[in-house]
Amino acid sequence: MIAGWRVNQTTITGANIWGKLKTVSQIVAIALLIAPLPPVWEIPSLITFWVSVALTIISGVVYLIPPKVSVAESKNKITDQNQ
Repeated sequence: MIAGWRVNQTTITGANIWGKLKTVSQIVAIALLIAPLPPVWEIPSLITFWVSVALTIISGVVYLIPPKVSVAESKNKITDQNQ
């Protein structure tokens, strides 16, 4: 679904800080959840997992919401198109 939406976009956006934090948190969460750790690590592993879920949602929302374009940027785009 996201791939189809992304194909129709006219501008390409790079990875932002939310996407990078999401990726790191997912790696840490998976590592903690599959590692043979003592039971004392169960709560920190679950907390890391849910932080990862929250960052995934935040990252997705930031990715899907179009950036606000300022009036100056709009005028520059119009001027560039007319040239």
